[in-house]
Amino acid sequence: MDPDDDRLYGGGPPQGTCAATCSSSDDCDPFEDAVCVDVTADPSSEPTKLCLPRCRIGAPDDPGEKCDGRAEVACSPAEGESSVAFCRPLCTSHEDCPNRFCDPRYGVCRDQEIRDTTFGLLCGATDDSDGGTAPEPTTCAGPCVQINDAPQICSRACTFGNPDECAPASGDQRRGACIYALEGGGIGDLGYCGELCDCSDDCLEPTFLCDAFADANLEGAFGRQGVCTDPSLLVNNEISCD
Repeated sequence: MDPDDDRLYGGGPPQGTCAATCSSSDDCDPFEDAVCVDVTADPSSEPTKLCLPRCRIGAPDDPGEKCDGRAEVACSPAEGESSVAFCRPLCTSHEDCPNRFCDPRYGVCRDQEIRDTTFGLLCGATDDSDGGTAPEPTTCAGPCVQINDAPQICSRACTFGNPDECAPASGDQRRGACIYALEGGGIGDLGYCGELCDCSDDCLEPTFLCDAFADANLEGAFGRQGVCTDPSLLVNNEISCD
């Protein structure tokens, strides 16, 4: 299956992948170690299921062996099946999709461009402690995710450990990085992008602050000074813009 295909969540896998149609995992027996995964994007359409390589969430003996060590493929839990994980191709920018666009919700290559103006904003249920009218939650272009105890934010799926940009382009400065891993996950597993910053005014979500990395290696790897986060979850210290 190549990037021009439309069977993987309504799009194609960046750089292509080996897959076959199936109705159950029994159909995948001819493959060395594969599982039948529902990759339907539109629940109102005919279900699409594909045999894709099986993997294991968590750190393997050799991270390079997971999903063949491909940076654009993440070991991801199958929808509704916590005990099943598969190698899921993921684009994180348009550069991953020759002649197509990277869809922010599913991380697949599609013909239609979806402009993501929501990355980094709060999403999901809102709570108005003053008894007033709570604002409408943001409808994300990508997934609305919650990592650990953090509030839900608009993000993008990515391969944890991949140092490449994983957010809408922002000129010469990179805007996002794959800095959040699934619980129990490690290098090569499904992760989510966080918004990077050099000071708090860089954060699209106005209630967030720029939490300093305070680590020269991280600053060098990402080219920014910190990550946007909820004020109650600051790990190091805020980088203010004054």
